[in-house]
Amino acid sequence: MKHIFGVIVILIVSVITGVAAKAMWYDTWSPTKAAPPQKMAWVKQQTSDAIAKTGADRNQPGTSGDASEKVTDNDAEVSDSSGATDASLTADAAVSNDEPEFSGGFPVAKLDMVVDHLINGTAHFVDAREEYEFDDGHLKGAHLLPSSAIYENIENLMAVGVLPGPGKPIIVYCGGGSCEASHNVAKVMAEFDYQNIYIYVNGWEEVMAEPDRFAGQTE
Repeated sequence: MKHIFGVIVILIVSVITGVAAKAMWYDTWSPTKAAPPQKMAWVKQQTSDAIAKTGADRNQPGTSGDASEKVTDNDAEVSDSSGATDASLTADAAVSNDEPEFSGGFPVAKLDMVVDHLINGTAHFVDAREEYEFDDGHLKGAHLLPSSAIYENIENLMAVGVLPGPGKPIIVYCGGGSCEASHNVAKVMAEFDYQNIYIYVNGWEEVMAEPDRFAGQTE
């Protein structure tokens, strides 16, 4: 009898132990039961670390935080480059002002050049105006070659030693302003192989406007 009672007690204890163990297993591992907050602490810690790292990365060189600064620096460089380009263009413009100016395909003789050649006798001057204008006044030593009779009178230049080919500069002028006579004469002279021809575009008009500069250089 005692033996049977002992077996029954053992069975009851076994059953209770099994039920308690099963309940404990479900409480720990069941997928349908939300895990207690303390069991997920490592997840929260990892998330917090990731957020902190992201914030730190934004302050590191090469991140988006510096991107705007780099864009600003690039804009400054572009601006500096534009400034350098403008300065270069200004310098080029200054150089171009030193280059000869042309009119009708011939280089232009400016006031200083004309006066210098007149004083030093280092150029031939050809007056393309009509004879009556020439007689009223002309540059000292100038040769008359009227635009209305170029071919008939061009040999007169050769007769006075103004010869075709390279040599002294030849400065052709007329009344100035809109006068085209000097251009017409220069073109025909070029046909006869005259070289080193210049056009005094401002012509006699400027001579009359600058009496001090041309003092003693007209007749």
